[in-house]
Amino acid sequence: MNTEGQAYTTKEGVFVNLNAINQGYFNSTSDMNSILGHEANTEYGHKSENLTEKYTFLKHSKVYLGQSQTDDFSKTSDKLKLAVAGNYGSFIYMAAVKGEISFKEMDALKVSFNKLNTGNVEINYIDSQDVIVKYNNKYFKYDSYRDDPY
Repeated sequence: MNTEGQAYTTKEGVFVNLNAINQGYFNSTSDMNSILGHEANTEYGHKSENLTEKYTFLKHSKVYLGQSQTDDFSKTSDKLKLAVAGNYGSFIYMAAVKGEISFKEMDALKVSFNKLNTGNVEINYIDSQDVIVKYNNKYFKYDSYRDDPY
C-alpha cells in the first residue's frame, strides 16, 4: 500500500495525505475531484476494485486511464495532468516488464491514453529510465518507477 501519494484507499475508506494538501494538490476543486475520483469513483476508481485480489500494475493503470477521461481532468492543474500521464506511462511500462502485457500492448495502451484523455497530455516516450510527456508543446521527464503496483 502506497500512502505517499495524494490520497489512498483501503477497505476502511479513502484517506487524504496531508503532505499533498501542503503541496497544493487540493487547491482547486478540479484537482480535488480528480484525485478523489481516482480513489473513490465506483466506475473506474479504486473503490470499484476488489481490494482482496492480487493487485497488478495493469489494474492500477486502468484507474489512471479512467481518471484521465473525466471532465474534471480537463480542468486540473498542469502539475496533476503531468503526474497522471507520467504515472500511467510508468504503470503500463512496469506491466510489460512484469509480463502482465506485451510491449506491443503497452504501445497500444499509450496510444489509447493519448487519444482518450481530456487533458491534452501526450505520453511521447517510455523506457526503463523515464516517461516523456508532452503538454502545451513542451516535453517533461517523469521518472517515478516503483517495484509494486500500489
